[in-house]
Amino acid sequence: MSHKILIVDDDTGLQEQLAWALKHDFELVQCTDGAKAVRVAMAESPNLALLDLHLPPNHLLEDGLRNIGEIRRACPETAVIVMTGDESAETPLRAIEEGAYDYFRKPIDLRELRVIINRALERQRIERENTRLRREIEARYSFSQIIGASGQIQEVFESIRRVADSSATVIVRGESGTGKELVAKAIHYNSSRSNRSTLATM
Repeated sequence: MSHKILIVDDDTGLQEQLAWALKHDFELVQCTDGAKAVRVAMAESPNLALLDLHLPPNHLLEDGLRNIGEIRRACPETAVIVMTGDESAETPLRAIEEGAYDYFRKPIDLRELRVIINRALERQRIERENTRLRREIEARYSFSQIIGASGQIQEVFESIRRVADSSATVIVRGESGTGKELVAKAIHYNSSRSNRSTLATM
């Protein structure tokens, strides 16, 4: 799958340089202002956006910082990498606070840029894989995987629902082969603590 990169900069020379350097490895979309960048991000859903912070019409830092947040809201999975000639030490911190993944100053070092792009894409891959695995686990240990329609099993379901979001420690006890592990997993993966260690059974 070809990754898509949105390049947002009003410097046509830089646009051409980046296109020359990246066009063989990535699908590129280019524009020159922040307002259009948000619309393009919504339409194209790029993996990455290379975003200049000082864009027309006003070239103001505040507008550039706002563009970061607008792109992230329009396309939450897009990693925004900021590029600018701004020398202020505070600018990188403000950009990260607004949701930028990374930051580098002009003039652009293409080797450094490739490292940053590849690192961002790898993080996206890991996050997608984690999301996929979590969904598989949650589906495996959902209530639908505990088979039964009797009054007793419905009481078990109700108990699971009650304790799933409780802050109390839960210990599941029972004879071997009665489904303790399945109940423990159902509690764990239906709770807000599902990113923590699993429950114990006895």
